[in-house]
Amino acid sequence: MPERLQLRRDGSLDESVALAVNTYDQAHFLDESLRSALVQSRPFDEIIVVDDGSNDDPASVAARHRGVRLVRQPNAGLAAARNTGLRRARASSSFSMPTIS
Repeated sequence: MPERLQLRRDGSLDESVALAVNTYDQAHFLDESLRSALVQSRPFDEIIVVDDGSNDDPASVAARHRGVRLVRQPNAGLAAARNTGLRRARASSSFSMPTIS
């Protein structure tokens, strides 16, 4: 069993789900991506935006959405940004949204 899976007191699995959204100089698309993520039939337990060294302002976009967490890092490329988002997730299952570009 993956180490993030936890049993609740009642014996059921804690099946929390996280979404990592990576962005680099594409803040103008971020709002639409986050709105889409927030209206899914199975809500995400956490949404993490990874700013991969953007020159624009994804922080202001992420701040408009309740519960969205921003992680900043120096530009390291797509693979590193995805890994950062997945590492920062606290949920038992984590997914990375296709790149906003």
